[in-house]
Amino acid sequence: MSTAESLPQLKVILSSPHHRHYRHIVLGKESLCFIEDTDAFYRSLGYTTELAKNLLPDEFIWEEYVNKPSYSLCLQKHILDYLSAHSDKFNEMYGELYENFVAEHESARIARGTACVGCKLNEYCNDAV
Repeated sequence: MSTAESLPQLKVILSSPHHRHYRHIVLGKESLCFIEDTDAFYRSLGYTTELAKNLLPDEFIWEEYVNKPSYSLCLQKHILDYLSAHSDKFNEMYGELYENFVAEHESARIARGTACVGCKLNEYCNDAV
């Protein structure tokens, strides 16, 4: 059972091949998950083969999330969804908090109504309107 009081601030390391945690989602200095299939990870964020014709994955994330603060929570949610599906360590440490976060996100999504429609993840999102 988790004793954590809040979900972690995560770092995804995919653009530094010489970093010791390359292809990992880390919390501080500790790896929570090795990203075995980077294409699948990027797809979980809404990056498609069609987008790949014009944008690198990092450019997509920058354009879709970093430059649109209202969607930054969506990025965090999809990273957490990925961790929940791929990391026993994450589920052990944060599973209960994650489930609470998902419920809160669902309530907020319902309250936002059509706000999610502009998000490129709408068709991939488990809880899209």
